[in-house]
Amino acid sequence: MDDAEDEPPQAPTPFEGTQDSGEIGSEEGEDLATPTPFIREPKEEGEFDWDSTVQSAILGSFYWCYILSQVVGGVLTQHFGTKAVFGASQLVTAICSLCIPSAATLHYSALIVLRSIQGIASGLTWPAMYSIVGHWIPAVERSRFMSSFQGFSFGIGLTYPLCGFLIAHFGWRVVFYVTGTTGMLWCVMWYFLAFDTPATHPRIVAAELRYIESNVGNTVVGSKNGLLSGVPFLCSYLSSVFFCYLADVLVNKNLLTLTNVRKVFTAFSQIVPGLLLLAIGYLGCNVEMVLVSWFLAVILITASYAGAMASIVDIAPNLAGPVLAFAQTIHMTASFLSPLAAGFLLHENHTLEQWRHVFWVAAVVACVTYISFQCFGTADIQAWNYPDQKAPVPLNVESDSTPLRRQEEGEEEPATG
Repeated sequence: MDDAEDEPPQAPTPFEGTQDSGEIGSEEGEDLATPTPFIREPKEEGEFDWDSTVQSAILGSFYWCYILSQVVGGVLTQHFGTKAVFGASQLVTAICSLCIPSAATLHYSALIVLRSIQGIASGLTWPAMYSIVGHWIPAVERSRFMSSFQGFSFGIGLTYPLCGFLIAHFGWRVVFYVTGTTGMLWCVMWYFLAFDTPATHPRIVAAELRYIESNVGNTVVGSKNGLLSGVPFLCSYLSSVFFCYLADVLVNKNLLTLTNVRKVFTAFSQIVPGLLLLAIGYLGCNVEMVLVSWFLAVILITASYAGAMASIVDIAPNLAGPVLAFAQTIHMTASFLSPLAAGFLLHENHTLEQWRHVFWVAAVVACVTYISFQCFGTADIQAWNYPDQKAPVPLNVESDSTPLRRQEEGEEEPATG
């Protein structure tokens, strides 16, 4: 799976557009090692005189802390619940965003501290989100719900053009004030509308509560648990909704078992994008075909939300937070390992032939990870999902859920007693 799918949206940093390093602010795709054969118009200098080392430290501080806090997020969610952990992480991130302009003016070290805090807080979000799924979403509807996690792609698709507009008309500081304020307003809504379990929701309808508990109660035990840049993410959100809806249809109509559905959609999200990425290396300067291949790869990657990513909740709905934290920690290492691997393969030689080697490695990794899931992946609940290895007695779903279904269909319940 593409690691970019799981990284939270980032606002532009205040030093983007500077040229003191000869690297930041140059046009994408330009070979910086060789002089350009034509003269460019001078670009506007950035506000801060930060060299490439400082810039790298600012950018990297978020991701290092983001990776390291994944497991912490799983543990905290088990003890305090999704509402507290997810809400607190978003609130801290929003407050830091509001402080970033002042920190940047004060000293770059203050900015690094804020970015590190944002990384730690953001690393708590994915384990917290996964933990709540097992309590609220029945297995037959879980694929459809997983598409909601792609909402961040929709947000990125809207944020990029919004940031461009704000920077052009009001300056870069306003971007952080707007996003920080929006985040804090969202936290207020989260506090009043989000609840860890259906039983703790004060406004849930009795029929809905009975339906949810009858369908998830036997698996979860009680515990405290720029416009062009945005287009691919907007498309990926829509595609994730489609894939997850299709997965639920296949399960509900008994066309495929849940395990086979997870494996089929994982194949779509791994094999096909891997082959498309490999094809990009052989398309030469055909920019249109390269863009089409890339867009298709980004769209198909979202099938993982109905595949391997959903299986995390399938196999351990009671421990989805910690399991996701463990998997996400491994997954997010690609954020810094992939640039290192690419740099090793390229050897300062950014030719198309060298880039093909990079694409081949990426394609092989994608295919090998799918083969591993094909061989060992499952949607069956594991014994270690239950504390003390004691699985609860299966609920009598027929007796609990039949009255609800009959009421939905307008049928009368048979008289008893």
